[in-house]
Amino acid sequence: MIAKFAPRRIGTIYLLGILILRTLPCSADEILMHNGDRFTGTLKRMENGVITFKTDYSPSIEIRISEIETIITDGKVELRLSSGETLKGRIRTRADGRISVAPSDQRTEILVENGTITAINPPPVRWEGGITLAGNMQRGNTDTLGSAAAANGMKRTENDRLSLSYLFNYAEEEDHITARNHFGAMKYDYFYLKYIYGYLGLDVLNDRFRDIRMRTSIGPGVGYQIWEDSVKALGLEIGLSYLSESHYDNEDSDSWAMRLAGNLRYHMGSYLVITDQIVFYPTLEGNESNRVRNEATINAPLKAGWSMRCSHILDYSTSTPDDVKKTDTTVILGFQYQF
Repeated sequence: MIAKFAPRRIGTIYLLGILILRTLPCSADEILMHNGDRFTGTLKRMENGVITFKTDYSPSIEIRISEIETIITDGKVELRLSSGETLKGRIRTRADGRISVAPSDQRTEILVENGTITAINPPPVRWEGGITLAGNMQRGNTDTLGSAAAANGMKRTENDRLSLSYLFNYAEEEDHITARNHFGAMKYDYFYLKYIYGYLGLDVLNDRFRDIRMRTSIGPGVGYQIWEDSVKALGLEIGLSYLSESHYDNEDSDSWAMRLAGNLRYHMGSYLVITDQIVFYPTLEGNESNRVRNEATINAPLKAGWSMRCSHILDYSTSTPDDVKKTDTTVILGFQYQF
């Protein structure tokens, strides 16, 4: 008899276990909206006033923090405050609207104002950029060979930003070199306020075919970051630069100039990324020594970090020797590996 009813008893116990487990509270983060909607799941992060929240029944959703009544997390999160301080712990919205950060072994409970939280679970600071390789070859009535290599990187933290770039361009026709130049730039930005920063910039150019042994511009300035998010970025800058040129065949020169610049980045969905960087150096010494450099690029993402990249670079200078053209343009089409 025992053997006969054992399977039935085991099945009954199994069903009772399932019912008991379903009545137990599940560990999850919770968001209550001003309109009464409630979400349970996992709070992934918050950037630029938008929370990314993952539920078990839908893809990640984005919620503006201004639309949220309360937040409760079951696990620890990392909060970054406008003061630069970082806190870790479970958080809960109190009745007075302040955020409670649960106590830990090192500290007691901390209360923070909602408006002082600049980020939740911010991504780790790392370099972002790419390496581009391009080349072309033509054989027949004209034998031409061209190649280019470029690299760029940026490291962005809450308070500062460091940008580096380098470009090498080479071309030959009928076994004669027709282009060979190097361009490098470095700029450091420090954000005094959320949208206002000071910078120190340096760029260097070498181009034998434009009679430029070394052209350098260096100087400080201020910038205003109009946009900066995952889709778009736009910054405007004004500053002062010291310009110097050493030549292969002509006399060296130096001067002071203003620096006016604009930097644009825009993602058109997941198919194209458009960037444009323009710098204008109007002279301060009453002569006609003005310069403009504009680099516009289009990136078309492929797979595994690769993308097609097309760049158009315009370099204009009124101080070139008489036998050298004032405008120099370069078009680069190649593959970029992004990191």
